[in-house]
Amino acid sequence: MITQNLKTMIVINNFKYKLILYILMIFLLFSCKENNDDELTKENTYQVINFLSQSLIENTINLPTFPPPPNGKTYTFTIEDSLRVYKRFYMDFRKKKTVAINSILFLNKKRKQFNNDCSINNKLLDDYFSMDVETKINVNKLSLSKNYNVLPYDDIPKNNFKNEFEEIDLILNFSKIKFNKKYNKAIITVAATIDKLNGFTALIYLEKENYHWTIKCEKVLEIS
Repeated sequence: MITQNLKTMIVINNFKYKLILYILMIFLLFSCKENNDDELTKENTYQVINFLSQSLIENTINLPTFPPPPNGKTYTFTIEDSLRVYKRFYMDFRKKKTVAINSILFLNKKRKQFNNDCSINNKLLDDYFSMDVETKINVNKLSLSKNYNVLPYDDIPKNNFKNEFEEIDLILNFSKIKFNKKYNKAIITVAATIDKLNGFTALIYLEKENYHWTIKCEKVLEIS
């Protein structure tokens, strides 16, 4: 009888140990997967923001435009006028641009649809507008060209913005990014401001091709 009870206890204890070991293995497996997902999200977030920041800088503040004639269409430019305008924009073009980037990735709750010619998974779009926790990036980790002065928008004293930081050429705000499970598709909202009456907000869908992110669809939400 005693021997039988000992055998029963051993079997029960072995079962408990196996159960505990099994639970620990499952916990470790999910922890590793969660950590891996966090790293992939962080890595691809910096890739997307870096790519979009570079594109926005090159396509907004790096393209000089000439002002209209001072007296309307009837004004005839002289050689002196042309040289003065050329010099002005040449110096402006060569000037090292200053870009302020907000480190807080905001949430976009204003649901919008892309145009019908944009092939996108509606589940990914639903998940994007359902995100409920903001995240933060380290702006100093962005690998933008050294031709630009890049600084965190958060570091700018708001009460001194106009006086001390009036030389800022571009302010960029990005939303939190939603990736698919394979991390080769992403949705983000971008807000770019050049001055008070010059800016836009756009919803962007990207795909990763040959290890590089490319824009597939854009939906302009606001223009000022």
